[in-house]
Amino acid sequence: MEGVVRSRAMLSRSSGSRSRSRSSGGSDSRINYEPDCYITQLLEKLEQRGVTHFDDVYQEFTAEEIKTFIIRIGLKWRSIAKQKIASMNMLKLEKEKNQSYLRNLESQPHLCKVEETKEIGTVHRRRDFNYLVNRTVALMRDPIVTKATKNDYKCLLGGDRLEVNASRGARHFLPRIPVIATASRELCDQLTSVDKADLYSCIKQYNLHVQINSVLVRGAIPECPVTLCACHLRELFKRYDFY
Repeated sequence: MEGVVRSRAMLSRSSGSRSRSRSSGGSDSRINYEPDCYITQLLEKLEQRGVTHFDDVYQEFTAEEIKTFIIRIGLKWRSIAKQKIASMNMLKLEKEKNQSYLRNLESQPHLCKVEETKEIGTVHRRRDFNYLVNRTVALMRDPIVTKATKNDYKCLLGGDRLEVNASRGARHFLPRIPVIATASRELCDQLTSVDKADLYSCIKQYNLHVQINSVLVRGAIPECPVTLCACHLRELFKRYDFY
């Protein structure tokens, strides 16, 4: 009889331990569910705010939001954000490859910010790139691309972040902005065929054969048909049947 009582007591204790383990397991699942919610929020906000580079996270997110991600997700939030940004960029690149440039312009949601001429940066040489800080459109007249400056022009024309030294203050990184360059000769005539092909892969080139005659110079020049902004470039393309 004593042996039976002991067995029952041991069974009761083991059953209690199993119930406690199930209870603690349920508690763990509730604890793990909370970071998943914040991971989902992080991924959704990255997509909603159109972040294309990890360094832009610190501009698009407030310090309080980043602090919350660190507390709730841990330091792995950085790797999660980088993977999401890389995935979004890859999907965007594949979509742009399968569409015309005009269609890509029409599908880019953004607000036109070019309201004053001071927002347009004019550059001619590599040393002038610092003039593009805090500008929304870049104009280039007869740029000279050499072997020494080819990589900088690839970054500027290809849309990569480019570090420049402003005349005053700390260093700045140029964001991706529309660049419109006009030249009376071939843009990359000083480069090798390999570098030339690499640079031309970053741009769209058009040959315009219309010359402004003396009548227009004397004061009859009509108003410019478009505003120099990415959201208005499609009107220029439609006007001249580029696509």
